[in-house]
Amino acid sequence: MIKTSQFKGLGVTDFRTKAARELRDERLQKKSIGFIHQASRYRGKANYREALFLAYGSATETILSGFADDMAAVLKAYLSMAGAFAKRKLGGNLWSEFVTDVAPKRAFTSRAVDVWN
Repeated sequence: MIKTSQFKGLGVTDFRTKAARELRDERLQKKSIGFIHQASRYRGKANYREALFLAYGSATETILSGFADDMAAVLKAYLSMAGAFAKRKLGGNLWSEFVTDVAPKRAFTSRAVDVWN
């Protein structure tokens, strides 16, 4: 995208301007972006970038208020979306077998049935 003549014609280097965002969004509307790709991008941002920025500033404690609770909510939503994705890819029968099998062997404190039903 950044290498296209249209983008270069805007005279910008990122997507911070409205014109650049509109060009990007128009191009992305023609493409599909998969769940796994987006989940991986979000994971990188949540795990690495946000944690680094939280290390700066004298008032970090106020920023961190609720952060762990927010991350728990994000994890639950991520597991829910991953389950929906896997169920669709694997089919309902195989997915149900997996959920039943993972219950006694789970690595999470949440029960699979509570997240994936």
